[in-house]
Amino acid sequence: MLLKQLQQITKEGKRNNLSVDIIKIQLKEFLILHALNFIYNSPKWNGLIFTGGTALRLLKKTGRLSEDLDLDYLTEDFKYKIFSEELLNYFKQLGIKNLQCSLKSNGKIIVVKFPILFFLKLTNSAKRETDLLHLKIEIEKNNYINYGAEVTPVADENLFFVAKHYDFPTLFSNKIGAILGRKGKIFHNKYDFRGRDFYDLIWFLKNGYLPNFERTKEILKAEQDIEIKSNDDIWKLLAERIKDIDTMGIYDDLKNLIPADESIKQLSQNYLTIFEKLVKKTENN
Repeated sequence: MLLKQLQQITKEGKRNNLSVDIIKIQLKEFLILHALNFIYNSPKWNGLIFTGGTALRLLKKTGRLSEDLDLDYLTEDFKYKIFSEELLNYFKQLGIKNLQCSLKSNGKIIVVKFPILFFLKLTNSAKRETDLLHLKIEIEKNNYINYGAEVTPVADENLFFVAKHYDFPTLFSNKIGAILGRKGKIFHNKYDFRGRDFYDLIWFLKNGYLPNFERTKEILKAEQDIEIKSNDDIWKLLAERIKDIDTMGIYDDLKNLIPADESIKQLSQNYLTIFEKLVKKTENN
């Protein structure tokens, strides 16, 4: 059943002349939906808090694709090994065979490897390309006392679950923390940022959200040893960060997440101007 649905997503993508990279991310989005279905229909795991850009994508239908799943826990510890074993069993029951799983970063990152790319004709075995589609799930402890959480019912692809997630001011604060820098964060490309975070920043501002100030204050003090006194301090820090980056890195990251190449280039080339205009509008409201 699941393989047939993945096959249909692939056929539709090819019919629309999407790149293989974009089709792979669409497949990951579908698998993320199933992972969330497993989590929030399980009494053992449904206390996890859905966060990150994928939460925005699923709950608010933002314009970019998302390929990872980020979750926070509130308890003292988390049973990563048991969680990963039960998640794999869920997908096995849906007909996916020979699944693999690895734990990274002291178990905080779970990588589920789906051997489906040969079947979907998205890779070339003669060229020794991998058969594995990797889905990354990052689960971390929430270290900050200031946050808002809510629940939202999700009905999609014949699945139904009630997702527990941070409210949108809290998600905005988390995104600001990601943009201004997480202590010890390692980037595996030539840029020291992810363009998708800057896309999400524009989405928050364009939709009239303000960050959870107390949480932002906590994050910046803990991660950067920066003291802030108002939202104006936040906007100034973000403007300085934008001026410091090569905004073409925004384009490089988003080109496989949004099938609108020219618009992404325009966003990248005019990013600071767009940001400042939206901040001014926010301040006037």
